[in-house]
Amino acid sequence: MEYEAVSYTWDHSDESLHSIEVHEGTIRSFITISPSLYRLLMDLRYPRNDRILWIDAICIDQHHIGERNHQVQQMATIYGQAYCVLVWLGTSTPEIDLAMTSLSKYQKFCRDMKWMPQDLAIDAKANIRERNLQNQNGPSYSGMVQLFNRPWFRRVWVLQEVRNAQRTSIYCGKHSVSSALFCSAPILFGIDVDPHCQAVLDLMPGSPARSNKQPPSQELLTLLQQFRKAQATVEHDHIYALLGLSPDQKILHVSYEKPISQVISEVVCHTCQFDVAGLPLYSSIFEFQADLDKLQERVLERLAKNGHAATLKNIFREHSDKIFATEKIMIAAAQSEEKVLELMIKQFGQSSITKNVVIAVLQNRALSATPFKLIEGLAEGFMVDNKAWGTLIHQIRNNKRYLGCLNASITDAEVRALRRQLGDGEYIELILRKVNFPASPEELILIAIHLETPAITHLLLCCEGIKKLFGNAQSYTHKGAVSQE
Repeated sequence: MEYEAVSYTWDHSDESLHSIEVHEGTIRSFITISPSLYRLLMDLRYPRNDRILWIDAICIDQHHIGERNHQVQQMATIYGQAYCVLVWLGTSTPEIDLAMTSLSKYQKFCRDMKWMPQDLAIDAKANIRERNLQNQNGPSYSGMVQLFNRPWFRRVWVLQEVRNAQRTSIYCGKHSVSSALFCSAPILFGIDVDPHCQAVLDLMPGSPARSNKQPPSQELLTLLQQFRKAQATVEHDHIYALLGLSPDQKILHVSYEKPISQVISEVVCHTCQFDVAGLPLYSSIFEFQADLDKLQERVLERLAKNGHAATLKNIFREHSDKIFATEKIMIAAAQSEEKVLELMIKQFGQSSITKNVVIAVLQNRALSATPFKLIEGLAEGFMVDNKAWGTLIHQIRNNKRYLGCLNASITDAEVRALRRQLGDGEYIELILRKVNFPASPEELILIAIHLETPAITHLLLCCEGIKKLFGNAQSYTHKGAVSQE
């Protein structure tokens, strides 16, 4: 049976509901519909002939969650198999009447001249807009601006409704034009529509971007990023409405009974291919949308920190060309188990190792109660005995050498924290790592005040030309910066 599917915006006003009679065979019943849906039916009905329409608010029992779950899963098929998708933008205004009339005239002109609306992109044919249509102070221009600001363009469900359509007609009031012509209206009227509105136009049949072919399917996370500004009454719809544009639609099961936090977790779990235990938790769709740009980093950071090496390996195998290392991810790996950091270095290479990553490794190793060996590949060319490090002091000594090899540094707070655990000689060596020699006299004195006697003398005598500075250092420390024995 041939039918047309309707794409429109639901009405949530306080206006009185309308009652319509429904015939199901010999059974007659009455249902209530919103004022906007009633006006839609009045605008789309044929005066003398029957017209078969599929309208979600009538064809789906919105109070029966099981039916909603099933029908939502079928939306792509319903709109894809319709003879035509009718986009109803609402009631008209005098300015919109003029704009739609101008478009209708131009549609007839294109047919007579055997032009395609896409030909407007060619300057030789587009000059008609200068003569007839483009007048930014005129009512027609104002009418088109009103149309592009209609709530329909913000509704998330319209995306798959027009994307899956074989053909589309745009209605406002009783006026209608083809979607191919409507997509050219911004050019005709000289209107700069916002990026979200343009993205919706690009999904329509006949748009220059679509070129009469089905646009390729996109991953769900990509769609969520692109259309995060779309609106929905129910939070779940921000996800479910995009399934019809994605190959993920057959894998994710629609269920309005689930809390939105669970639905989001399942989306990330499926698209990133790991189990829920390692996920960031989101309590609302808006929190999730705000985090989409950093989602990959947050997910990989959480997995690395929690030691999910097997899951990370699976992600790298499936999405190696889409995964990029950041310092946050590498630091999380450095704070985790050895196998996680080894995996990260193998995946991202030596260039992913920064000073802060090295420091994270050292801090993690110094705090570790279990023996370990230095990660292979972390410091290429620096050989360390693989024998297990038995004591904290032994770890610190090796870490100190390791740190110096990589030209990294440690903070004053870290130096002070290690003071009680190191002998004077070891402490001096650690302090010396904090400057690039040859150091200036001022730097040497500043370093000296970190040390306690007799370490200060040892430090100063280790350096070339220190004799002439010895007095300066002694006098500085005698002023009370460091006690002198």
